[in-house]
Amino acid sequence: MSAHQAQIFLRWLQYIIHFVVFDRDHVILNADETALASVRHSGRGMAATSTRCGTATRSKPRDPVDRAFTHTTYLALVCDCAALQPLLPQVILAKYTQNVSLPATLQALYRSCGFPFEFWNGSAGRVTSAIFRKWATRVRQAIGSFNPGAWIVLILDCATSHLDRASIGHLRRLGILVVIVPAKMTWLLQILDVYAFGKIKRELRQAEARARISSPTGQITPGTLMKLATTVIRRELINCDWSRFFGRLGAGD
Repeated sequence: MSAHQAQIFLRWLQYIIHFVVFDRDHVILNADETALASVRHSGRGMAATSTRCGTATRSKPRDPVDRAFTHTTYLALVCDCAALQPLLPQVILAKYTQNVSLPATLQALYRSCGFPFEFWNGSAGRVTSAIFRKWATRVRQAIGSFNPGAWIVLILDCATSHLDRASIGHLRRLGILVVIVPAKMTWLLQILDVYAFGKIKRELRQAEARARISSPTGQITPGTLMKLATTVIRRELINCDWSRFFGRLGAGD
């Protein structure tokens, strides 16, 4: 059944590309969300230290509490146009504990991450139907600024926030054509799952390890993990050409 579902997805995508938008300006997008706060280095390994007396064990130093990195979701977006990719909004939903306002220091840190990162506050750190509709409007605006006449083909998984009646109606009003990845097939058909998220998380763990090595105390200060995450995302996703991966989907088997 999974292979049959994959074939249906690929044939539907090919139909849209070759028969619906083939003679029109268009862009193909893939969007997906992933958790960032849970991506941490395990701390395993060996370190050379001087001989110590006594039987006291050495434990990993406890980091100061980062209240802005307790539940953080990254809503990623890639497309088949290399010129457009650096302009697409990359939305981060960072839940601040107790839903209070962000301190000025953190607001300044977020701003320093630069375009095209957008930090949306006031959420629970997860994508809801209302946030998804707001995001779809923002994507339509960004692509409209780049090419007002471009048709949008959006590849999504079947998360409930994407498929509720309000979201579907909103996508239709925006003129966005949607291709749904079948359940349990994202590992094969979702470009972000297959080619992006694993590498981003691996690089983020390594960046955290390097930051701890550089720290005299081995600790990570509040705000550092967000800065590391956006640096990795910029290098591994924003400043990359994803068109070849979309070409593989469009060509089918």
